[in-house]
Amino acid sequence: MDMLDPSADEIRDWGNSVIQFMTDYLGDLRARPVYRHTSSHEIRSGLDATLPIEGTDFDSLLKVFCDTIVPFSRQNAHPRMFGYVQSPGIPIAALADLLASTLNANLTIWRSAPAPVELERLTVDWIRQILGVNTGAGGLFVSGGSMANLIGIAMARQKRKRQCVLHRRGRALQDSDGRSHCKNQCRH
Repeated sequence: MDMLDPSADEIRDWGNSVIQFMTDYLGDLRARPVYRHTSSHEIRSGLDATLPIEGTDFDSLLKVFCDTIVPFSRQNAHPRMFGYVQSPGIPIAALADLLASTLNANLTIWRSAPAPVELERLTVDWIRQILGVNTGAGGLFVSGGSMANLIGIAMARQKRKRQCVLHRRGRALQDSDGRSHCKNQCRH
């Protein structure tokens, strides 16, 4: 069996195994602890610490996932998980992730993934309508809050830099860490 070029039957078997895990996991999630106290040593003892010379079969990898990764992970989907900002995932989102990962679309430019880009544009427009924002507004989906904050900071920096250049009251500087500063405050 070639893990990088499996047959359709192998893919189907792997997928069925993952779906079976998912349904079992979500079915007995309430019986699990939200968080299990552990140590690095305890977790590492369930992982093979030696560099593998050859690949591992799928069933063995899934067993390690079920026996070591799942029990020693915080159960964010648990109904008693109230910490941090992660909300519980929903099964349809996990399946949508599977579909998106299968397509493996690159949305950096329209021609690379025309239909997914149009779907993103449509969904952003629906959000715009729900929020009652004007028709000139746009957006994009990013991987999470940290990336959204980074993009927001970059946009603010770019706007400020442009203001400095347009008003010619100072000059924008960028240091080696990528931070921007405006020398002499811009005025309207």
